[in-house]
Amino acid sequence: MKKSFLQFRNNRYKNRPTGFTIVEIIVVIVVIGILATVTAVSYSGWNKRIIETQIKSDLKGAASAMESYRNFNNNYPDSIPSSFEPSQDVVLSGGGLGDGAEYCIDASSLKDSSIQYYIDQDYGKDPQVGTCASRPKKWAKIVTGANHTCGITTIGKGYCWGSNTYGGLGNNSTTNSSIPVAIDDSGVLSGKTLKDIIAGNNYTCAIASDGVAYCWGRNNYGQLGDGTYVDKKVPTAVLMSGVLSGKRLVSLAASGGAEHTCAIASDQRAYCWGRNNYGQLGNNSTSDSSSPVAVFYSGALINKTIKSISTAGTMGHTCVVASDQQAYCWGGLLGDGTTNISYVPVPVLRSGLLAGKTILDISTGDNNICVIASDGFLYCWGSNSTGAVGDGTLVDRLVPTAVDRSGALGEKKLLKVYAGGGNKGHTCAITSNSIYCWGYGGLGELGNGSNANSSVPVAISQSGVLSGKNMVSLSVGADHACAITSEKYSYCWGWGGDGQLGNGANAMSLVPVRVSEPI
Repeated sequence: MKKSFLQFRNNRYKNRPTGFTIVEIIVVIVVIGILATVTAVSYSGWNKRIIETQIKSDLKGAASAMESYRNFNNNYPDSIPSSFEPSQDVVLSGGGLGDGAEYCIDASSLKDSSIQYYIDQDYGKDPQVGTCASRPKKWAKIVTGANHTCGITTIGKGYCWGSNTYGGLGNNSTTNSSIPVAIDDSGVLSGKTLKDIIAGNNYTCAIASDGVAYCWGRNNYGQLGDGTYVDKKVPTAVLMSGVLSGKRLVSLAASGGAEHTCAIASDQRAYCWGRNNYGQLGNNSTSDSSSPVAVFYSGALINKTIKSISTAGTMGHTCVVASDQQAYCWGGLLGDGTTNISYVPVPVLRSGLLAGKTILDISTGDNNICVIASDGFLYCWGSNSTGAVGDGTLVDRLVPTAVDRSGALGEKKLLKVYAGGGNKGHTCAITSNSIYCWGYGGLGELGNGSNANSSVPVAISQSGVLSGKNMVSLSVGADHACAITSEKYSYCWGWGGDGQLGNGANAMSLVPVRVSEPI
């Protein structure tokens, strides 16, 4: 007799236990776990995006408040204006940096401490991942010496790199460094920021926020200005008694080959100290001075104030642009049509090519001098054996001669000129976005990928690391040069055997290389 389907089914399952088997329970648990994990991850990612969105929004709001404050007060406030209130659970901190020219604001969340963003004046509409402390350091000024380089960051902190034989890096050491190292600010610079800096022949000087100059490094001619002839490995204050009593310093001058230092003080007059074998201190003497002396004002500079100043080494000379917008020089290279040495300021020749023109900028190299005149053209004079005068010849010039503009330089507007190059001489000029150099190129000083000299301006290489970048400032040393881009990063080229290019190497580079992040 056949069994019905119902009977068959009942007989088949009548001995099976009720509920789920162990295997089924395990499967269910695993599935539930996977679903929970997926849900948690999805929720966590979604929640994190909400927090990030809120933080970014708050940072943009705080940045807007900082900009509004600056519009009425000319600088950023020390802290975020009280007019802006952050969202609940968002923590903001920071404010103006240095003298208020910049700001940086950190943001984090009380709900998730791993989420951190910051914003500064360069990223006012684009918050960045990280903190103000971790953001790349940017440069406000770079200066090149004989075989070392120094700079000031945008928040007023100083760094140096390169040769340190005499303590010129200012880090209480005599060890060379191929990357930027911090200038010691635990002593006389404690609590101060740096406003200006120069690099000479194995020494460095800076003006701090108190209006005082501080120097370090080699001091064999009194170039540190502290009243001694003793080398210093850390900053020491320049004597502010005597001729500088009651004054503040506003700018400094020295060059790669220079062993004397000059400054413009708050009375708009010039003061110098250090080596004086050619009368480069301008005080009608040839005696070295380890403390500042006043430049002679009874002659050509009478009733005039000083707008800018530049110094050089080998020929021992100093030049200024005065309040009448004319150039004056003293020491071993003058530009007055003679080979005379003068211990007091004399005017640069105003006939010939400079007739009827005023001077906008002046720069002294060790063996040549260059100016930008009111017609927008460059004029140079001095030794020209390597083409440092830039007129297409190798003929020395005693009077200002026009730099060739028939080639790469063309009719581009010139912003500043920088003469340098040690004994062999090279010169560079910066336009609205590019740099052009001429003269000695044997160590890559021209930055154009070649080690050949050029008696006319050639453009530095702006492919590679400089591709698409604009150049905004420049400094020319004895055998190398450095520049800052609009992004406020620094690049150097030329001789780097002592680490003065700052890229972690001790080698020459024929093209610009990026300076390493300061430590």
